[in-house]
Amino acid sequence: MASNFERPILLPVNGITIKVDKSAKERNPFPIKEWILAFVSNVAVQKATKAGWNDQLNFEFHIKEVGMEGRKIWANTSMLMTPETRLYEFYTAIMGKKELEDGADVKISDMIGKFCYIMVVDSKKKKGKQLVDIIKFCDNPPKEEDMTETKSEKKADAIVSQDASADDGEINLEDVSLDDI
Repeated sequence: MASNFERPILLPVNGITIKVDKSAKERNPFPIKEWILAFVSNVAVQKATKAGWNDQLNFEFHIKEVGMEGRKIWANTSMLMTPETRLYEFYTAIMGKKELEDGADVKISDMIGKFCYIMVVDSKKKKGKQLVDIIKFCDNPPKEEDMTETKSEKKADAIVSQDASADDGEINLEDVSLDDI
């Protein structure tokens, strides 16, 4: 029985298919060479579309850094796992391992949902494109409730608690400047 179904380019690792969003216009670039808190939201197999090319893994990172929440950035790696490859570097950094045993089986989907720090650089080949350059382990991942407050909300809470501790619990609103929030 013949099928008219065309094979998808991205095959999900964990059963989730991600749609490409090309509707987003130009965005503010990520800060260059600074550590940015993110988590791995998906890893998928990207099938080679050209003869002689190999399949790759496509990593999707959701940014959790205050002020950049909700943004995403992607990175590709080969599917070769040796100490010299980017996949080995990504896996050991995300999973917090110094090295892997020779012959060990690693489950790629174990990286999904893990927090890490990424460092972004400008592409040398494509003007305006940014790339994930380095990843490091996040040894103290934030709790979800810590990720919902913005910097200004935290600062406002600190001002209110500082003023409240100085008096008998009452806050004089004339003493609080909007510039402090």
